[in-house]
Amino acid sequence: MGLLCISLIRDLLWSDPVNNDKGILFPAFIKNERRGFGTVFGVKALMGFLKGSSICTVIRGHEVYNEGYNLHYWD
Repeated sequence: MGLLCISLIRDLLWSDPVNNDKGILFPAFIKNERRGFGTVFGVKALMGFLKGSSICTVIRGHEVYNEGYNLHYWD
């Protein structure tokens, strides 16, 4: 596997949604300082990805929450 492919997979696995009720983030991506790699993304980036890939949702499963899950309702 090439270095670019490994970097892409790592970013896909460890990027996080912005933590606010509206999903607003400018610019569309910022460096994920919490993890040291990957990005933080907002609703604009997510909706562009969903529309461009013809899928309706993203389910992430790499964090633990007290309630067992966390849902982001951005509009």
